[in-house]
Amino acid sequence: MVKRGQPQKNDYLHIDPGGSLSKDVNLSNVYKLPVAQECEVQFEGKIYDFSMFDNDIPKKVGGHQTMNIMGNRVKFSLVNN
Repeated sequence: MVKRGQPQKNDYLHIDPGGSLSKDVNLSNVYKLPVAQECEVQFEGKIYDFSMFDNDIPKKVGGHQTMNIMGNRVKFSLVNN
């Protein structure tokens, strides 16, 4: 079990309806990636709280809602130059 502090309003990110959020990551920091082979990556995680309304955050302890999320699947190959 992981305990987190109570989130503040600036800990939340607003994503417009139909919008998205992206972040660059360097997979080679934690994985040995094979050259000239197709690789596939998909993010799977959990949002620890969300709200449909801006005036509803931050929520009180016990009022948080979690949501499992799955990102888009990405395929790529590494090549030597």
